Amino acid sequence: MKAESFKIAEGVYWVGALHWNTRSFHGFAIPGTTYNCYLVFGDEKVALIDNVYSDGMINQLNARIEDAFKKEGREEKIDVFIQCHTELDHSIGLRETIAKYPVQKFTHLQKGQNFWKSSIITILMLKLQQSKPETPSIWAEKH
Repeated sequence: MKAESFKIAEGVYWVGALHWNTRSFHGFAIPGTTYNCYLVFGDEKVALIDNVYSDGMINQLNARIEDAFKKEGREEKIDVFIQCHTELDHSIGLRETIAKYPVQKFTHLQKGQNFWKSSIITILMLKLQQSKPETPSIWAEKH
């Protein structure tokens, strides 16, 4: 699949998915929706912020990630996954993304701690002997 990433700022790309078949969102009638994900290129590391619904949207995400890496001229390697949104329609594709880009670090906000502890995604990550989710001190970390 071909899908283009959209550069938002220097080193920041929208790599999400368009889902035109969605007709309802939390009780509201809509003509489609997006799953917003961002790929952020630092000097040494690359982070993916959030993920997509698995139902065919993962192909768009992967194509846009590949496009962003090409535009940046960088090796396709994601160092950090940051999951801000824990509802499954925004996070279930993480399993497939981790399979394609083996996770170096997975992190989420404190509010999602209980969700990830009970999530099948966490179980999968542990089975793959990958890193456990960490809760960052986002206000103390220097970027």
